[in-house]
Amino acid sequence: RLTCTVNGEPREVDDVWEGESLLHVLRERMALAGSKNACEQGECGSCSVLVDGALVCACLMPAATQAIGMP
Repeated sequence: RLTCTVNGEPREVDDVWEGESLLHVLRERMALAGSKNACEQGECGSCSVLVDGALVCACLMPAATQAIGMP
């Protein structure tokens, strides 16, 4: 189970596997389509999200994060 904060709201997702990307969890499991899937290599920035105040590529980051805010 993944427990996190997305845009200031607590969220929980069950059955997240260890290697699952943050982008996949946001889009497919939480139905939050703000971050886009484009290059899947962290080059284009379409999947960018804020994690603990730092801008990261959600396609490269494992879903095990604490706080997420979409810019």
